[in-house]
Formats: sequence, C-alpha cells, structure tokens
Amino acid sequence: MIERSNEINMYLFPPAKGVKINSTCSMTMVVHYPKEGATEDDEWVDIAIPETNVTCIKDDNLHTVAMEGIE
Repeated sequence: MIERSNEINMYLFPPAKGVKINSTCSMTMVVHYPKEGATEDDEWVDIAIPETNVTCIKDDNLHTVAMEGIE
C-alpha cells in the first residue's frame, strides 16, 4: 500500500512479480523488475504506474480505467 507519496521507486525481484500495488494520492511511481529469464547483467524493465484515470457510468455503475502513457 502506497499512500500520499511522491517519487516512489519500487524494485521487485522475480518472486514478488505477482504482487498487487495499491496507491492513493501518490505521484511519480515507477516499478522496476527483471525480465523473465534475465541474468544479473541484464537491464531491468522500468514501468510507471499511471496517475491519470478515466471514470464513466456504465450500467448504473462507475467504471474506472487507468490512462496509460499520460503523465
């Protein structure tokens, strides 16, 4: 759980790749992890957690989807 934080860099090793990340009121969050089958010398993957979401009403329920690629 990440709450009200700024500039988070989370490094996940292979056993933790199935983790669920919950964030609230946080900005500039990046997850770093090794590619499947990577060696110690390989570069890690760096992916930003989206900060922008779009919410709409569909079938009398709210549906929220992260807008990827917008920072």
